[in-house]
Amino acid sequence: MKRGKPLARKTPLRTNAPLKSKRIAIGKTSVAHKPMKPYRPPAKSEAEIDARAKVAARSGGMCEAAIPGACQGQGREFQHRQAKGQQGAWSASNGLWVCGHGNTDGCHGYIHRHPIEAHLNGWSVQSWGDPLIRPVLRRGVRVLLDDEGGFQPARAGTG
Repeated sequence: MKRGKPLARKTPLRTNAPLKSKRIAIGKTSVAHKPMKPYRPPAKSEAEIDARAKVAARSGGMCEAAIPGACQGQGREFQHRQAKGQQGAWSASNGLWVCGHGNTDGCHGYIHRHPIEAHLNGWSVQSWGDPLIRPVLRRGVRVLLDDEGGFQPARAGTG
């Protein structure tokens, strides 16, 4: 269907006109619109600061998982072996210094994308497990991590 001529405007266009209302209607009430506060990350606890420092020192700055085909070499992030949502504590035995960014790439991403392999190698620990007695495959060697930021070779049959 063809149109002969464009519709005519009844009022002229206005530029830079302020909005009519500064209130947003939500349900039956209206709430005044307030500017958003900038995001401020939660303050880190002393336990978190301590655990991060011990794990970073233990790693020497290099990735502790060192998963072939995924490792980028340099460690960047703290990987909880037992997730915080599963009551995983901020401790050196519960953490690994791994490469990658977030849960998408490097060893950190690999651990999150392959949960069965991560549990078998000790990179993650079930909610009922104890990271102190569960060995972890650290740079190709099974070790037990301690809360002082150290490790020792795991005996055969542990975990």
